Amino acid sequence: MARHNLEFSRRGAGELYWAAEPLIAVGEIDAGEHWMRAAIAAEPHAGKRRLMEAEIARYRGDFKRCRELAGSLDPDLVSGGSGWANDFARTCAEQQHDWAGALILLQHELQHYAGGTGDISLHDPLLEQAVLLRQLGRRAEAAPAIARARQIEQAALDSGDEYFGHSLRMAAILRMEGDSDGAYRMLDGAAARGLTSNPRTDGSYEFLPFQGDARLAAWQKASRVKVAGMRQRIQMMLKQAGYLPTAFEAATRGL
Repeated sequence: MARHNLEFSRRGAGELYWAAEPLIAVGEIDAGEHWMRAAIAAEPHAGKRRLMEAEIARYRGDFKRCRELAGSLDPDLVSGGSGWANDFARTCAEQQHDWAGALILLQHELQHYAGGTGDISLHDPLLEQAVLLRQLGRRAEAAPAIARARQIEQAALDSGDEYFGHSLRMAAILRMEGDSDGAYRMLDGAAARGLTSNPRTDGSYEFLPFQGDARLAAWQKASRVKVAGMRQRIQMMLKQAGYLPTAFEAATRGL
């Protein structure tokens, strides 16, 4: 059965969940957790409550707990629209530098992808597979996946798709191919489309090929200046009586 992104309700747990997301994106982890815990209290589904606990653990940097919580659930479970249980378990494995463990978890996504049931518009498991193989020193095995991922991302860029993920993934491809200048131009393009360095994006596998780059550190520093400006906007939103619907709009626009 094909998986689809769930359209989250603006009421109850869903609305509270989306209130947390813009806060987390600008580093307001305490305030974000407040809303996330309110969503947990309002959520009747035990698995979704557990997955939101895993999400809190990830943003708190407790990758071991996040992985344990998310890894115990149906890998296709979604709590609030920002990731599957398998995504959280795998991301935390990568944060722990457990490349082999992350690759094992990725097999689930690759099976979906091969069967045409994956969320292909939001996630390209072939590129993640290539990145993990390279982290394990298996460059020859990674090469075909990089080539196929390049075709997919280039087609998306050529189509005019404005989603920043395509530019970010192409940046990772170029960096793995040794084109550092091209990679950072593409990373700047992703930033122009809305990508920022924040607790939701930091640690994403697409940044692994840039590990140790002074240019990446400079890019992240500049991005966080932009995020600081967003934080002021979010703090103003918090003072408004209508924060919840405003937050939902901000989160769905990728703030």
